[in-house]
Amino acid sequence: MVTALFLIGLLLIVAVILVQAATGTSTNTTDVQQKNQIFDAAEAGANAAINALDQSQTTPNNTCTSGSITPYGATSTSFNYQSCVKTNNFAGASAVSATDPATSATISVPAGTAFVTGSASSSLTGETTYAEAIVKSPGNGLVLPAGALDAAGNGTFSGIVTINADNPPTNNDASAIANGNFTEAGTVTVQGPMQSQGSNTHAGTLTDTATQTGLAPFPFPTSSQVTSFASAAKTTAKSGVTMTAATFLSTCSVPTACSGNIYVSGPITTAGATSVTINGNGTVYFDGNITEAGTFNFTNKGGASVIVNGNITGAGAFNYSVTPGDKNALLMVLGTAGYTLAGTGQYVGIVYAPNGNLTLAGASGVTGEVAAGNNDTCNWSTGCGNVTNAGTFLINYLSGLTIGNGGAPDVVTLSYWEH
Repeated sequence: MVTALFLIGLLLIVAVILVQAATGTSTNTTDVQQKNQIFDAAEAGANAAINALDQSQTTPNNTCTSGSITPYGATSTSFNYQSCVKTNNFAGASAVSATDPATSATISVPAGTAFVTGSASSSLTGETTYAEAIVKSPGNGLVLPAGALDAAGNGTFSGIVTINADNPPTNNDASAIANGNFTEAGTVTVQGPMQSQGSNTHAGTLTDTATQTGLAPFPFPTSSQVTSFASAAKTTAKSGVTMTAATFLSTCSVPTACSGNIYVSGPITTAGATSVTINGNGTVYFDGNITEAGTFNFTNKGGASVIVNGNITGAGAFNYSVTPGDKNALLMVLGTAGYTLAGTGQYVGIVYAPNGNLTLAGASGVTGEVAAGNNDTCNWSTGCGNVTNAGTFLINYLSGLTIGNGGAPDVVTLSYWEH
């Protein structure tokens, strides 16, 4: 009897131990599962930040959004994450420092890259898991010389032109570049060198840091590269909303009505005072000429890329303005008839006429850079790609500006880590 009782007791003890072991194993399995799922959620946050940069290479620093996913094995349970573009140095000329939110350590974000993070917290432990990456800009479809004013043809100035450096007066990087000749009959002030393949004749007044002539040709995009870029931009614009010219003028006259990718079919002709506003940072593609019989006020509030598959001409004025802070906006005019920057608009980013001439007039100015011409069909040897002025024009140079891909870019991950 005693032996039987002893055996029964021993079996009960073993059973209790097995139950405890099974419970512990189940708990550990649950912990491991959730840990893996939290990592998945954090990684989804990092991917969302990369997607944001895919949509806009100019996404500002510390742009954070929230989201949720149902990781593999989590059935109906959703895990929340935070996604952040912590430091965007895509347009930078040198490395910048950033703080790792997981460790508080200082990390280096090289030029042409960005630092992104995703984070998610455990409901069991309260701990936060981070997925972090350094990603590389997809680069640009078109590369211009690194000047404040770039002419594949000649630069001729009979009025007043002032070109300020990025960080005056110590950083004299605001160069003016021509693959033809420079001629100054007016007053030209450049906080940087005047660099030309041909000559530099200044019958007027020239103040620069150096006059350099007889240089090797500066590389501009080729006409085929411009065509490929424009085609990709058209595809991107068509992925959004398609409008007729009349619909565009009517709809976008409401300041909050238009944003994202927009394709406008047919030419635009304005009379009287016409105003439109574009919000967001998509691609707006005008498939036709823009002719102003009056005043056309175009406000780009989100740094969108604006491509005109034609010319901007007329007896009126095209006043184009970009909200301060959007430094990589692109205004590209593809027509061969040339383009005059006039009126009182403040252009921000890159203004590029790849197939024609650029005339600086009126009381407007550019914060960024201006360029005209291409490497093969529009340059000094073909009689176009010229930049001229007869009025008063100011350029405040911004170094490190790039032209983003006309199509959907792919941001590349250089390094990835988790905490």
